[in-house]
Amino acid sequence: MYPGFMAIQVKIQLYLFIGDTDLTDTVNSRFFRELNSFYLITLVNVIFGALAIAFGVQYTVSSVLGLADGGTFRLLRIATAAFSMAGFGLGLSWIVLSVKILDGLDNIRSACKEQKSPVPGEVTTRGIISMIAHYRRNKKTLRIMILVCTLGG
Repeated sequence: MYPGFMAIQVKIQLYLFIGDTDLTDTVNSRFFRELNSFYLITLVNVIFGALAIAFGVQYTVSSVLGLADGGTFRLLRIATAAFSMAGFGLGLSWIVLSVKILDGLDNIRSACKEQKSPVPGEVTTRGIISMIAHYRRNKKTLRIMILVCTLGG
């Protein structure tokens, strides 16, 4: 084995071991870590939706320009253009759904972050209940997003 690889492996295992059994981890820190990770994952979904739009537009334009340039009329170009337009539409709807989820998370984050450094237990409890309510309101959307991400991965 390589010495660098062993060092990385030891660091990762040590981090995972400490992260799973850390008794100093409080409910506040776990809640804020969960809230921030959910926010970042939703933000990444917005970015992937923008990429889907960009690729959809790019392939649609190249397919249409290939037809307008005097190229041969092929069924493959039309199918590619139709598939690209569908990708554009899916990317646009993905962004709309992600922004809807992101807006609710931003409201919860801002309500919890405006508190002073020792965050009271009531604020954390209110944040947890708000997260559960936000999840329940958007349960169908989140399931679709999980399914699409699983299939895409």
